[in-house]
Amino acid sequence: LVGLVAAALLCAGLQQANAAILANYTFNSRNGTSSDMDATSTAGTFSAVGITSSYNNPNFVTGDTIAIRAATSTMPTALNTADYYHFTIAPTTGNRLNLSGTSALTIQYARSSATAWTFSWAVRSSLDNYGADIASGFVTTASSWQNASINLGPSFNNQSGTVEYRIYVWDGGQNNTLRYGYLDNVVLNGSVTPVPEPINVALGVFGFCAVVVGVGRRVYARARS
Repeated sequence: LVGLVAAALLCAGLQQANAAILANYTFNSRNGTSSDMDATSTAGTFSAVGITSSYNNPNFVTGDTIAIRAATSTMPTALNTADYYHFTIAPTTGNRLNLSGTSALTIQYARSSATAWTFSWAVRSSLDNYGADIASGFVTTASSWQNASINLGPSFNNQSGTVEYRIYVWDGGQNNTLRYGYLDNVVLNGSVTPVPEPINVALGVFGFCAVVVGVGRRVYARARS
């Protein structure tokens, strides 16, 4: 009985993780803020470092909305760790983030309709100090949105601190002030789990031990009868 009561208390203290859109950058507000509605995490502002960037309607298709635009005149010719877009995600107090999963991070990307050139990108994160690409891609076809669905591995789970994502962008060496690369609809999906209260964890362990001892006594009693 003691074990069952303690286990019930533990379950009451541990809520299930709730799947949510943790960051949602559509750029329609023209200030890089996330439009997500999740109250258990905080998404930072999407902004550029080392790149001349602005908000623009690419007019690729009818009804196309605002996207963030990078000028190739300031993009490097290959991945340069000093030139990137970035945003952060952090849990609120008492929570931790679970960010792994297929299509956990999705991105739309495109390039302008100037003469042939390549717009390339790669994603890295603070979890390994931006040491390795999580995903990468490129587009050579003008005026056509491409979709990237990025899988994040188990190492992105149980994050109690801030995680930063950087999207490095570069061109194919065709720097020109009339050429642009675009990013739009950058979305981070995940879930948030409450950190269990220490007293509930202790009660859960005690309850489990009590159940094991009780079962052991019953087995021993039956063996002697």
